[in-house]
Amino acid sequence: MIYDLIIIGMGISGITSAIYAKRSNLSILCLEQNDYIGGALKNIKKINNYPGYDEISGEELINNLKKQLDYNNISVNHETVTNI
Repeated sequence: MIYDLIIIGMGISGITSAIYAKRSNLSILCLEQNDYIGGALKNIKKINNYPGYDEISGEELINNLKKQLDYNNISVNHETVTNI
């Protein structure tokens, strides 16, 4: 299959890119090497500088991001990119 966009890494920037691309009706492929999304958010206990939240844990934010990916019917392939 040919994609309009391939996103490598599903941290906060990759997830945001995927949502905007999907809403623009682009065909996208999302790749993440870890068995989870969110990148470094997984290790953050308390976030108090993210817009829309007075305070949230990294785990809670990841769960909210997963819900938004599901809502937009965006899937993530857990694969390691070794060459571009």
